[in-house]
Amino acid sequence: MAKKYVAFIYDGEKSINLGTWEDERNAAIAYDAAALVLFGSSAHYNFPLGTLQPIHHEAASLLILRHYNKQKGSPLTNQEIIAKGLTLYVSNCK
Repeated sequence: MAKKYVAFIYDGEKSINLGTWEDERNAAIAYDAAALVLFGSSAHYNFPLGTLQPIHHEAASLLILRHYNKQKGSPLTNQEIIAKGLTLYVSNCK
């Protein structure tokens, strides 16, 4: 059985689930992208700033948006996630 790596980030109040990954590097990319979106350059990173692609930051924004919408009781539907490009990110991480 393959190991799974779960990426989470703490926004100061709650933990945000960034997904489950089959490889440690992709989980670290998801964390770094979310850290930049939430905290800017003052966060602690796994990779040097500037290493990630814009699509990583866009996907992190979608994951964070999905989390906050779910907290408000109006989660994004799978169709909205696809329309916003999250599946594109997931397929590019493989």
